[in-house]
Amino acid sequence: MENLQREDWYDDSEQGRKAIAIGLKHTPERWANYDWTKAAGADFDWPDIDSEDIGKLEPWLCLQVMEDGSLRGWQDLNAIPDGDERRLEACARCLGMPADMPGDYDEAMEWIEAVRDADDLEVEAQSRGFKCNDIFSYEDHLDAVEARWEEERRKAWGDTQDLLDDQMAQLKQQMDTNIAAKREGGELDPIQGVSIEDWAAANAKMVSGTTIDEILGVLQIEKPAWDEINAEWNARMSRDASATIATVYGNAFQNPNIGRFAGVGSAPAAGAGGGEPCDFETWVKVGVHMNKATEQGLDPQTILASHGMGLNDWSAAGAYWSVEFTKNAAKYFDLETKLRAKYEKEYAGGSIADDIEF
Repeated sequence: MENLQREDWYDDSEQGRKAIAIGLKHTPERWANYDWTKAAGADFDWPDIDSEDIGKLEPWLCLQVMEDGSLRGWQDLNAIPDGDERRLEACARCLGMPADMPGDYDEAMEWIEAVRDADDLEVEAQSRGFKCNDIFSYEDHLDAVEARWEEERRKAWGDTQDLLDDQMAQLKQQMDTNIAAKREGGELDPIQGVSIEDWAAANAKMVSGTTIDEILGVLQIEKPAWDEINAEWNARMSRDASATIATVYGNAFQNPNIGRFAGVGSAPAAGAGGGEPCDFETWVKVGVHMNKATEQGLDPQTILASHGMGLNDWSAAGAYWSVEFTKNAAKYFDLETKLRAKYEKEYAGGSIADDIEF
C-alpha cells in the first residue's frame, strides 16, 4: 500500500498479520471494496480493550480519504486500547482536517473554540470546514481535530526534547574535553595552593554565613593572599571564552562540601543568594570587559567596580550563570556567542580605562 505507515504495522501478532494482509489487498485503486463500518472487527460501542487482548482481536481498519479522493493510509482501530481515543481516531480519518484551518497550534485552538462558543454550532462548524456523517457529529469532528493537534504538539515537543538531549550530551562531551585540556595546559593549576574547587567552595561557604576568618583558617593563608587568589581566579575565568573554568567553578559552588571544606559551615542550597545575581547579558559583558582590561594590564577589581560589582558579586554571578549555562546550553549558547562578539567589538578599541569613571 503506497502510504502504509510503519507505526500502523502490528506484524508480530496474528491480528497484525491479518491487518497487513487486508491493508495490502485494498490498494489505493481498490480501497472502495473495503467497508470499514461492516468489517468483522467493527464495534461501534467503542469499548476499552484490555491491553493483553491487543494482537489477538480481529483487525478493524479505518481508511483515511483525502479531499482529492486519494488514500492517506489506514489504522487498525482494534490496536488502540482506549475506546474514546479509538473513536476520535476513526472520526479524524473518516472526515479529515478542515481544508482552511490555520497551521499554527494556538490559532487552530482558537478556531475550534470559536465553533464551540457559537450561537449556532452547526452553521459555524460548516463555515469553517468541519463535517459530520451518519456516525460522527460536528462535535465529534471538533474533538477529533483537537486530539490530532494535541498529538502533533506532543510529538513536536518530544522531538524537540530529544534534540535538546542530544545537544546537551554533545556539549557535555565537549566540556569534558575542554576541562581536560585546561588541566593539561595548567589553567586549572592551584593559585598559591588554592584550587578552583577550594576557591568555589570558600565563596559558597561565605554565602551561607561562614566568616572570612574561618575561610582563611581552613586554607591556611592570610587576607592579602586571599585577595590575590580571588583576583587571579577571576582573571582566568574572564579570559576563558569557552566558559570551562566558570563551569568547574559553578559545579563546585553548588556542591561545596568537598576537599578541605567538607563539613565546614553549612552548604547553601542550589542557587543560594536570592536568584540571579545579575542578568545573563551583564555576566557576559563584564566578563569580556575584564578580559580586555587584563590584556591591557589593568586591575580586574577596578573593572568590576566600574560595573558596581566586587569580587564576591562576580564570584556569585559566575557560580549562578555557569550552572545555568550548563543546564540550558541549547538556550544560551547562541545568545552568549552574539553577546560576546558584541562586547568584544565594543571594548576592542582605545583604552579600556576610558570607559571607567574614577
